[in-house]
Amino acid sequence: MMERAAYAIALKGAFKRAGLATSAYELNSALSVALLTPNAEQRWLAGEDIFRDVQQDPHGDPFDEPHNLQLYRAAFA
Repeated sequence: MMERAAYAIALKGAFKRAGLATSAYELNSALSVALLTPNAEQRWLAGEDIFRDVQQDPHGDPFDEPHNLQLYRAAFA
């Protein structure tokens, strides 16, 4: 379980570094939006919030946690 959490933080850190959203979304709804939205990938990468109506993880920004922020800073300092 520990490795899974580390990979998730690493991926979210890469998203954060690229200026992309770090939120976790409900998978089925997000997948449906991604598949049914024309040019979804390009629009998302351009900063459009194509997942705005999809339920998000209620825990918020993972980098509000001091340990996660420390890992982010160590990786991208």
